[in-house]
Amino acid sequence: NVMSYQQFLVGAEEYDIELREIANSGARVILAFVSVEYAHLLEEAEKFGLVDDSHVWYVPSTVVGVPLVNNTRSRGTIGVNIFVPENTPELSLFEDLWFNVDSTEFPQAGGVYNPFQLLSFDTIIAVAHAMADLEERGLLVDRVEAQIWYDTIRDVRFTGTT
Repeated sequence: NVMSYQQFLVGAEEYDIELREIANSGARVILAFVSVEYAHLLEEAEKFGLVDDSHVWYVPSTVVGVPLVNNTRSRGTIGVNIFVPENTPELSLFEDLWFNVDSTEFPQAGGVYNPFQLLSFDTIIAVAHAMADLEERGLLVDRVEAQIWYDTIRDVRFTGTT
């Protein structure tokens, strides 16, 4: 189950409301579609107890390979890089969904897409696979330790769009 959803405002310098909501939700896996502001986000998240051995941060390629000043804050971070093969069934599925959704419900869909949107799609699919695995093992009944989330997400194997 998705326990919390919160959207950060682009260019925001304070995330107190959003981070408090995530902390109060009990979420242990946090999808963070961020880039250069990741180090600052982790600094703020640490104040809410969201940077420790009980939390996993799943980040896009915009964060992967960017050195953080304080590497201890980046523990529990999982990131991916983008590769987009052409003419695959997975890409066809994405394109079918992308070009045929209701543009009033999904305002950015339907036009030209970029690799980051494909990566976001694959990220959500990867987390869904991890959740299905945890549910199958009966582990979603209670809080799941960050290490179990981490190991489960790392063990996910599927063919995606990227």
